[in-house]
Amino acid sequence: MLPVEVNLDAYKLAKQNDLSAIMYHDLMMDNIDEVTDVRLKALKEIEKDKVRVAKAYNKKVKSVFRSRWCTCIFASYLSRDRNQAAVDENVEKLKKVLEVYEARLSQSKYLAGDFLSLADLSHFTIMHYFMATEYATLVEALPHDNARWEGLAARPAAKKVAEFMPVDAPESPKKQE
Repeated sequence: MLPVEVNLDAYKLAKQNDLSAIMYHDLMMDNIDEVTDVRLKALKEIEKDKVRVAKAYNKKVKSVFRSRWCTCIFASYLSRDRNQAAVDENVEKLKKVLEVYEARLSQSKYLAGDFLSLADLSHFTIMHYFMATEYATLVEALPHDNARWEGLAARPAAKKVAEFMPVDAPESPKKQE
């Protein structure tokens, strides 16, 4: 700090002591409404960003998971041949989605923050089957995403649901290894 800055701070403090309690309170409260307004605007912007991110997420994930990965995961359950060309084509897309998850999960325990939410719970059913395929290594290679999955799968409610979701499909690729 420069000596001038120190002197200004000392001068402000000295002048503050000259104020009556009422004047000090009034001066402190002058801008309180503006602070509240700024905070509300910031919260509204955060909400808009959340909606925008959710839409982008849904668009990307639906196209990758529902159309292609369900074919990969459920083909053996439905006694169908897996379209391996389609699966291979979408592995890179899935890796990008998982990298986004990993970046997010490096900052918080779950996708929406440090609390379990629908964002995480909605992944459980597809991830339960996905982790029984040879592509489970895509998740296992990412420490934060893997920790989230293992934590989610270890929950008592998830274990109970998993009892009704057998992963021993007739020709499950991971089971054959």
